[in-house]
Amino acid sequence: MLASKRVGPNGTVVAFEPDPENIERMRRNAGLNPGLAMTIEEVAISDCEGEATFRRGGDSAKGSLLDGANWEGRQAFTVPTTTLDSYVNGHGIDRVDVLKIDIEGAEPMALEGMAEGLGAGRYGSIILEWHGDFHQGLADRPGRALSLLDSSGYKLFVIRRRHWRPKLEPVRPEAVGEERIHLLCQRVE
Repeated sequence: MLASKRVGPNGTVVAFEPDPENIERMRRNAGLNPGLAMTIEEVAISDCEGEATFRRGGDSAKGSLLDGANWEGRQAFTVPTTTLDSYVNGHGIDRVDVLKIDIEGAEPMALEGMAEGLGAGRYGSIILEWHGDFHQGLADRPGRALSLLDSSGYKLFVIRRRHWRPKLEPVRPEAVGEERIHLLCQRVE
């Protein structure tokens, strides 16, 4: 909702959400705010098109395509998946100025599904909530995903809050650990 207000009448926000409960909430909020340029896509962003098991977290803000100890005992159901590259190609979108990814540990999968667009410079700034502590079982995929950003011309910055103001600290892909951090990935032309 905030992003829709921010882009105004000349921009568009696309929200991808696989959880039916969250979709209903989003649609209700959109109905209360007519005139916002927002599309809700009922699909999970991943590394391939098809279907995957989605596990609902302890609250509506938490859910993931990941399997593992963090998700044991959680409600699971099948959801459709797509890649961001497939979506933007299929919808004739030439450029995405700002992209926010917060998908509870499945970020490496989403980045793999953006490889073509990353290489072509289709994605401007990416705000990435990196859930490194959820990446057990993904082998070297997190490192490969961050290297993909680097080799595609993106500079990585850890977003720290200092006195309630964001502070950007440059970071190399290999220095990103298993902590939860926010990254700004800025395409350098």
